[in-house]
Amino acid sequence: MSYAGYVPLLCEYAARMHQQNGRPLRILEIGILQGTTTFSLATNLLHLRIPFVLEAIDIFVRAEVRQQRNQTIGLPSAVRLIEGNSLKVLQQLCDHNARIKAQPADNQPSNFSLEKSEARETAVLYDIVLVDGDHNFETVSRECELLQSLTHPQTIFLFDDVDSTKHGTTDIYYSTMSGYENNKYATPKPSEEGTVQGVAAAVNNFQRQKGYVSWKIWTGAPRLVADPNNALFLTWAAEVLGEEWPRTQTLLNTHSFQDLPLCLDMTRTPEASKLPPVFRKLYRDKTANEKEKE
Repeated sequence: MSYAGYVPLLCEYAARMHQQNGRPLRILEIGILQGTTTFSLATNLLHLRIPFVLEAIDIFVRAEVRQQRNQTIGLPSAVRLIEGNSLKVLQQLCDHNARIKAQPADNQPSNFSLEKSEARETAVLYDIVLVDGDHNFETVSRECELLQSLTHPQTIFLFDDVDSTKHGTTDIYYSTMSGYENNKYATPKPSEEGTVQGVAAAVNNFQRQKGYVSWKIWTGAPRLVADPNNALFLTWAAEVLGEEWPRTQTLLNTHSFQDLPLCLDMTRTPEASKLPPVFRKLYRDKTANEKEKE
C-alpha cells in the first residue's frame, strides 16, 4: 500500500500512544506491494525512537522488499514480513487470542512487550491497522470482522481505495491479475459475482456496526477510521484540525483536510506556530526549499 501522506499523522499518533501507554506499538499492514508505506512509516518511527513491531502481510513478498528490510539498520528486528493469505493469518491470530483468553486470569499478561513476548504468550492487539489487500467486498468484510478481535478502543484504521472509482464499488481479486495466476495464497474469485461489491461497502458496514467515524487527508481513496470515544484520538485530531474539528459527527461523515485550514501539501498552510509539532518541520523545510529556488 502507498499513502505516505498519512505517515506524519500516524507517527504523531504513535508518539502520543507510546507516551501514554509506555509500551512498544504494534502495527499491522495488509498489502505491502513495493513497501513504500512500510519503510516510510518504520524508518520514521525509528528516527523518533518510538519502539514498535510492524507486521506486514502480503500474498507475495518481493525479494527487493526483503532485501531493503534486511539492509536497513533497526528494521530486521522491528519489521516482520509475512507471506500468506491475510484471512488465514488473521484467523490464526484470532485463534491465538482465544487461547490466551481461555487461560486462568492469573496467567494472562497485562500488556504486550517485546521482552514478555519472548518469555510467554501474549494476546495480539494492534494499535494501528493499514488495510490494502485484496480489493473485494467479501475479503475486506471478513478482514474487518477478524480485526475486531485483534484491536482495542484506541486502535486507528487506515483503509485504502475506499473512495476509488475503480476499486471502491467493484470487486477485484488478485488471483485474476497478471503475475498472480499461480499464487497459492491468493483467494480464488467466486464463480458468481456478489450482489454487493467493492471496498467501500465493506468499510461502510464496518463503520456502521462499530459506530466509528472517519475522514480523509485529501480528496481521494484512503480513509482513516477511529472510535469517536477514543479520547487520545479526539485530543490528537482536535490539535491537528484545530477549531474546525467537529466534536460530534454523524456516522460515515467523512472530512477532508482540503476543506480545512491545514493541508498536508501546505498549499493553504496557516502560520507555522499554529501547526502541531509533527508539521512544523515539514513547513520549515518547504519554506526553505522555496527560498532556495528564488
